[in-house]
Amino acid sequence: GGVKIPGYDIGNSPVELIKTCQQASFSTLVLKTSNLIPLLVSLPHAVVCSTLNLGAVARFLAGRKAVIIASGGRRGIAEDLGTALALGAILMGVQFDESSIRSFIQESTAAQHLCRIGCSQDVEFIACVNVFDVVPVYDGKVIRQAGLHTNCVQGRRRELTL
Repeated sequence: GGVKIPGYDIGNSPVELIKTCQQASFSTLVLKTSNLIPLLVSLPHAVVCSTLNLGAVARFLAGRKAVIIASGGRRGIAEDLGTALALGAILMGVQFDESSIRSFIQESTAAQHLCRIGCSQDVEFIACVNVFDVVPVYDGKVIRQAGLHTNCVQGRRRELTL
């Protein structure tokens, strides 16, 4: 995990993905992961949450029934459980200290692996909380930003094909 798959333009580094999105013009992004995507395509619909959009997802889900699933993987699940715990706490009105979620991430087996292979920037980035005010919603085929009635925002499509 953590390295670019042969035949793909970029790896699964969120830092690399953001740089690529800022530098390249594209109409559709195809994503393949070993944990989230197999789970996601088995669901009729879903909201995708991470530390990076935790507050936006919590606001979107407020007052709605939701099942929170931590996807996890071979290298561990601590960081996903931390995010799920934080989301659950926020939805229940419980005060949640952001430093706790950073600890879940930074001390996880997955983070240790990423640091060993030279991806410490990714660990630091994903340990940030509420960086993006977006809510990705999976509709059974693609992921789109919640509330968008069109695929285009400022000339760029905001959808992800699985």
